[in-house]
Amino acid sequence: MERWLRIAIAGALFAGLALSPKLWLTERVYPATPVWAILRPIPGPLDYILYGMLLALLVAIAVSNRPAKLIWAFVALAIGVALFDQSRWQPWFYQYLIMLIAVAFADHAEDVCRLVVVCTYFWSGLQKANLEFVHNVFPYMLGPLAGMVPGWMGFLAPLIEMAIGVGLLTRRFRTYAVYGGIAMHVFILLAVGPLGQNSNSVVWPWNIAMICFLLILFRGQTEVSAREIVWPREGVYQRVVLVLFGILPALSFFNLWDGYLSSALYSGVRNSAVIYVTDGLKARLPKEIVDHVYASNKPGTGILILRDWSMSELNAGIYPEPRIYKSLGRFVCTYTRDDSEMKLWIKQTNVLFSEDRQVSYDCPALGK
Repeated sequence: MERWLRIAIAGALFAGLALSPKLWLTERVYPATPVWAILRPIPGPLDYILYGMLLALLVAIAVSNRPAKLIWAFVALAIGVALFDQSRWQPWFYQYLIMLIAVAFADHAEDVCRLVVVCTYFWSGLQKANLEFVHNVFPYMLGPLAGMVPGWMGFLAPLIEMAIGVGLLTRRFRTYAVYGGIAMHVFILLAVGPLGQNSNSVVWPWNIAMICFLLILFRGQTEVSAREIVWPREGVYQRVVLVLFGILPALSFFNLWDGYLSSALYSGVRNSAVIYVTDGLKARLPKEIVDHVYASNKPGTGILILRDWSMSELNAGIYPEPRIYKSLGRFVCTYTRDDSEMKLWIKQTNVLFSEDRQVSYDCPALGK
């Protein structure tokens, strides 16, 4: 089991990195947002070398009979590269990295990975339990299949995903949860894959990987108890993972923990932002940005859709946190000639027990 689990994780990581090369390279228009301002972009050709090393290490991890040192080398390099740009903290990257560490380090690697999968389903479902997902995100995800699926499925989808996570914990319903999860991922692939919208290709391997994880970790594993998955008698790393994947995501509902670290992908509840630019500023922006500036209801002003810019250039979803939006705003400010040419609007959404709020920033407010 450990060998097939390792191959599945390494293969999924390889596919994710290979499908989003500009996310991991420096030569691009979309700016990096490092963890600390002191960090400067990795210069070329070193960025290409490090990217190639990440891919090569994943291949070696998949085929090696003794992969522990290779895994540690990959983890150290991947974390180091991720420090230079928080946009690289994609949900799939975070999940795979934690699971890969378990394979190299944890005494009960399979149970650690089971815990990650269970929590991912549960929180991903709970994050979607909102009207924005039901009315906007769910129909968008369906694409050409929208006419074949009744509208009430938007209300049911989050409950199904949560039920899969809970069902995987139980011996009685585990088999049903496995096949329910497989059916869900096949449906998602049909909706967003080559036969559907043909969009966001970086999440295709994640859906395939989750099917593999269900079969490797849960199918036929009727002897594994919920306690072994959630709270074993020993295993420090498993307890750390419980905090990261089982407890901290609850803080995302108060904007105290990042949504992408809480399985909030395609959830419909997240911080969002747009940038308004004048026609004069638009004329000076790079083509990679201009392609995503659309007409607004204000004459002489366009609206830059940041998520479209991220998807187009990085082939990855925008990291939906205010600090990232401010970083993008500061970058656009470098093309302005006066402070009236750009306005960043950030909407912080659905923090529990509080109303949504919008905040605007011009270049001086962003420190430019």
